Amino acid sequence: MVTILAIRPHLPYDGSRLALRRKDDRVNVELARLTERERYKVMAGLVVPRPIAWVTSVDAAGSVNLAPYSFFQVMATVECHIGLGISNHEDGRRKDTLAAIEATGEFVVNLCTVDFAETVDRSSAEFPPGHSEAQLLGVELADSTSVRVPRVAAAPASLECRLVQIMPMGASEWWVVGRVTHAVISDAIMNARMHVDYQAYRPLGRLVATKYVDTRHIFSVNGARGLEPLLGSADS
Repeated sequence: MVTILAIRPHLPYDGSRLALRRKDDRVNVELARLTERERYKVMAGLVVPRPIAWVTSVDAAGSVNLAPYSFFQVMATVECHIGLGISNHEDGRRKDTLAAIEATGEFVVNLCTVDFAETVDRSSAEFPPGHSEAQLLGVELADSTSVRVPRVAAAPASLECRLVQIMPMGASEWWVVGRVTHAVISDAIMNARMHVDYQAYRPLGRLVATKYVDTRHIFSVNGARGLEPLLGSADS
């Protein structure tokens, strides 16, 4: 069972403009003909669920910024790199998170549980520069181990990162690559063998707009093992 969490009501999207060419039961969408907002709806609506990076950063004046980003993924595990996709504000200004990471070279990715859904969603609002979302929303912070940026104290896991590279992705979006230097993990979700208890973890995932997902039903698939006899005979 997958439970979808709707934080705020919203109007359904009228997809009439997407029907550029229809064949059978498919709509062929030429993305270049869509508006920037429509392209976002297509991509963010289809590539789901996405993990959420609840990022803490510190600007040059020492103010702590807290904001969620769901264009987020593990990139490599040999040197433990993660990536964040950050877009500019609609008026073209860089977001505080991006500016802070660029200025200090450090940030922390706090991983969220379903219990944080409401606060995570609220922290996505545009706060005035210099105002700490964590302080205004009552989110307790704690010192990190290897970076000067604090972590969210109640997060089940926090990944302390140093900036590797910021790459432009077009005119208004950026891909931030960070190397994870330290991980702070609650023993309630990970045992000594580094196995994660997902029922205890209950990670929060992003769908689109105000919809989030709570992954309660977890199952295993071992379909590749069934191919072993077939692959073995092909090799012979």
